[in-house]
Amino acid sequence: MNMNSNSRWQGLALLIGGILLGVGLLIHPDEAADPGAVLSARWALAHGLLLIGAVPILLGLGRLYQRASGGLAFIGYLLTFGGIALFVFVFALEVFVVPVIAADPNAQALLDPAGPLLGGPLGLFLLVTGLIFTLGAILFGIAILRSATLPRWSGVLFIIGSAVAFVPPLPYAVLLISGLALGAAFIVTGFAIWSDRMMMTKPAMA
Repeated sequence: MNMNSNSRWQGLALLIGGILLGVGLLIHPDEAADPGAVLSARWALAHGLLLIGAVPILLGLGRLYQRASGGLAFIGYLLTFGGIALFVFVFALEVFVVPVIAADPNAQALLDPAGPLLGGPLGLFLLVTGLIFTLGAILFGIAILRSATLPRWSGVLFIIGSAVAFVPPLPYAVLLISGLALGAAFIVTGFAIWSDRMMMTKPAMA
């Protein structure tokens, strides 16, 4: 498999991951309005899609960095990759562990935001994971805006989607839209790489 073919497959991985991310967020229940949502099939399906979708995104991020290039893109790549890798662990917990805890009346207190789990080291871990990903995606977005090799408006989607997603408290609809913006950013950049319609190299600096 030559370099160009490998690049196209990594672009396809980003595209597929973005679609799974978008669909997962689109069907995600609003647990603030329905505390019992964690026991629903929608919860399991949504977080399952997020878990599966994170894998192809991780596989394609390297090509996204190469297309954006530069020191800013490299830092963004490291942080975004690290954040998504940590989110894989989080999504796995939400698919396989959280519903089990929520179904046990004697253990439900563990899911309280001020409880021993979320109010302790795990809560700090989740916060740090979100901040790592957010900073990485914002830097990636800025690098794309400065790049001539990827659709610049996808950089705006990265910046807005990642920044808004972690600025509470916001209505569920706003958080949903921000998440969909992130999914769209991966879809757009993935399609640009897969279709190979954008320039493969940057124009020479004046």
